[in-house]
Amino acid sequence: MVVIYRLSKSAHFLTLTHPFTAKDVAEKFMKGVLKLYSMTKSIISVLDPVFISNFWQEFFKMSGTKL
Repeated sequence: MVVIYRLSKSAHFLTLTHPFTAKDVAEKFMKGVLKLYSMTKSIISVLDPVFISNFWQEFFKMSGTKL
């Protein structure tokens, strides 16, 4: 997975093994990106909308945010 921080244009390359779940991606994102930066205001993705929905559910669950 490639995550690009728009302000600094820095790229973060995170490994995922197939098959992976939305929970796996959310964990990698939190451990690999959020530990370096504060909570993001937006995430732009090229993935399937169904997957993004699952990602957000897992992401907010892990961050302790209640929707």
